[in-house]
Amino acid sequence: MYMKKVLILGAAGNIGTYLVDYFYDRKEEYGLELITADLSSNKFIEEHSKFYKFDIRERDTFEALPENIYAVIDLATTMPARMLGFHPESYVSTNIDGTVNVLEFCREKNIDRLLFA
Repeated sequence: MYMKKVLILGAAGNIGTYLVDYFYDRKEEYGLELITADLSSNKFIEEHSKFYKFDIRERDTFEALPENIYAVIDLATTMPARMLGFHPESYVSTNIDGTVNVLEFCREKNIDRLLFA
């Protein structure tokens, strides 16, 4: 059976962890291979997926990802409400520049399924 590679960016965050859990429980049913990426990991993520240490702000980190990704779920973000102090440059570099990198990656790899939260 062909396994659809689903890439979850921001997988170690609050929403990402629950999403990994959801897809992991259904991976056989839907024929999924879970690939996750974030700035840091945790034991749960590494046990339930193929994890990549990853920063969407750095365009060259995309080169480490596997080929033939079926879909991308982009949950990677910087939220001012969670910052210790407000650092607008971090907000812009992640939420704007990083998102452009994700979109460009999808375009280059012909990934036509992208969920952006």
